[in-house]
Amino acid sequence: MDALPVEAQAGRQTTGWFQPGVNQPARALAVYPCLLNVLHSRLTGPEDGFGQKWEKIYYLRLPAGRLTPEGVIAHWKERFSSLWPRGSQFFTPAAGIRTGEIALLKLSFPGRYTPFVATGVYINHADSTRFTYTALSGHPIAGSLTFTAFREDGDLIVQAHAVLRASDPLYEVAFRLAGEREDLFWLQTLENLAASMGVPGHFSKEINLLDPGLRWRNARNLLHNAAIRSAIYQLTFPMRLLRLYWIGKRYSR
Repeated sequence: MDALPVEAQAGRQTTGWFQPGVNQPARALAVYPCLLNVLHSRLTGPEDGFGQKWEKIYYLRLPAGRLTPEGVIAHWKERFSSLWPRGSQFFTPAAGIRTGEIALLKLSFPGRYTPFVATGVYINHADSTRFTYTALSGHPIAGSLTFTAFREDGDLIVQAHAVLRASDPLYEVAFRLAGEREDLFWLQTLENLAASMGVPGHFSKEINLLDPGLRWRNARNLLHNAAIRSAIYQLTFPMRLLRLYWIGKRYSR
């Protein structure tokens, strides 16, 4: 996909991420490594990735009742970050989930005291019944996810539809070893969505392998791997704190 001037967009949003009263110090500290990885990034579609190409569709079937597609999507947008499974964080832009905004993410690995992946996504489109975001370079996937709601056979269907590849060789290995975690992540998210609306739901998924081949020309995406960059950030964080401490002590004399 064509390069996106994400640096300018992220720079514009920086003031929103760090507004007093909106972003407390803990939140500012949390989003900072995400911003570092998002600056100078670009949109990455499936053809920009390395691994096998997959289509993954996660369904939540609800009894329609008084629910409407517009109401469900509005509810989901408003609570999108809180509906993610515990451990990973979605930092909603100050303007909300709107077309042209950048959302920052911290994705966790299994287990305690494990590194996180600080990255981001670009919201390509958002309207009353659907919204779509595309991964930025360095994200574990190269591709897009579309979240939508519609009526079918008297029920209301809520759907998360992904078309993606692992973005580089390291992520491809990770997906082959623990790819089911992504499926569990989105099914848990849909389960949380149904619970937040107080309605029962039926969950299902559809997984299709669209291309079993690897795109070796994109192996160089490893240079932008957000997991590696995030690990370096976490390992060097104590040293940066110590440096700031000594600088502060020096100028306080």
